[in-house]
Amino acid sequence: MKRSSVILSVAFLIMFVLFCLALKKEVGASEESKQGCDSEKTIDDYTKKIESNPNDAKVYKDRGNAHKRTGNNREAIRDFDKAIELDPQYADTYNDRGIAYWRLKNQEQAIKDFDKAIELDPEYSNAYHNRGMTYWKLGNKEKFIEDLKTSSRLGDKKSQDFLRSKGIQW
Repeated sequence: MKRSSVILSVAFLIMFVLFCLALKKEVGASEESKQGCDSEKTIDDYTKKIESNPNDAKVYKDRGNAHKRTGNNREAIRDFDKAIELDPQYADTYNDRGIAYWRLKNQEQAIKDFDKAIELDPEYSNAYHNRGMTYWKLGNKEKFIEDLKTSSRLGDKKSQDFLRSKGIQW
């Protein structure tokens, strides 16, 4: 009996690691930030747009996502901070900043941002998924499963696939 539970634990861990690796490049990127990935939109293009309209929160958010895609998460956070200053009610920006913090291994700040995204939009499945992944990183498996169940109920396919692979109903 003990051997079978060890095997199941190892299998669960291996599947989770594979799941995380598959998500690593786009850990919960919002649909909007994925749509903003057009190759012709470079950081320079966003900077020019900001110069012509320095009060456009969405352009700061988009430039932040461009920085995040290049791996420059600190610069991304600066742009997300400015976007939040200009429009503190936009849940996507908190989610995207949370991802940047997650990538910098600042899990506590990432959770705060995912919490704020959920507060602003209680049906934001991606924010629940991202917060759940962060709880896993922190070793809180109960909150991890709870958030993935909520995300799944809200329609997040990544969460649904993962829970389904573990035989967990949501």
